[in-house]
Amino acid sequence: MTTRRSFHIIYFNNMYKKRLSAYRKIGFDVITDIIENKQNVNHIYNYSDYLEVFRQDIHEANKSIIISSPQLNEKKVLSFIELIKDRQEKGVSVSVFTKQTDDPYTNHIIDLLYDNGIFVEIYPDLDTYFAIIDQEIVWHGGINLLGKSNIYDSLMRVKSNTIAAELIVNHTKAEDCDS
Repeated sequence: MTTRRSFHIIYFNNMYKKRLSAYRKIGFDVITDIIENKQNVNHIYNYSDYLEVFRQDIHEANKSIIISSPQLNEKKVLSFIELIKDRQEKGVSVSVFTKQTDDPYTNHIIDLLYDNGIFVEIYPDLDTYFAIIDQEIVWHGGINLLGKSNIYDSLMRVKSNTIAAELIVNHTKAEDCDS
């Protein structure tokens, strides 16, 4: 059952994805505080150019990796598991938020995550795509990082522990309100 509140969240999330894609097409970048970093922070990436930078962020994680992925794809999850093994050995905690399902295929993928030391949180109405690395690097937008994605989707990458904290707090509050 979709509540009025969750309908608004879905509606505004879809509007955000369309706007982000349009901004990317006309050449916009995100500018907040000017920060020197190894990767290009405060930038909008598309499906064809995000992966190398995202993988580098994962490789450089020192504390934690959180990924919100409503749908899961086995090929992407297996690639992610290989990518994070070294980080886990160095003590980096890894969490995946995903959507509740009765689908045996998806439940098999969730078991793969658990079996590889990844903490999985399951939510009934999850519909946001994001990653938070070391509580400060935020990837947010329309690309499903561990599931099937559309080639026209985009992701915004920013460095902000404030945005990271707000995403986590708002995500858990939204899920608490729906239950």
